[in-house]
Amino acid sequence: MAENLSYNVEDLHTELVERAREAGVTTQEAWNEMVEEVLDEHLNWGEIDIDDDVTSIREALQSRWTQFDEGLQAGEIAEG
Repeated sequence: MAENLSYNVEDLHTELVERAREAGVTTQEAWNEMVEEVLDEHLNWGEIDIDDDVTSIREALQSRWTQFDEGLQAGEIAEG
């Protein structure tokens, strides 16, 4: 029986924050590049279906830059 490995935006955001923290992301441009990298990997692994609204997922994740940046500034997210 095949297991559904699809990810939702919250799962992807959690992974994105961890990876961005480890990579020392400090700009929106770098955040957006990390969003693309994470989405591409999950698409290639078949964990996000091409039929999913990838554009909406991308926009939702990119829009969370401010939240990540505020966490960095407040010291809630330690840089890598």
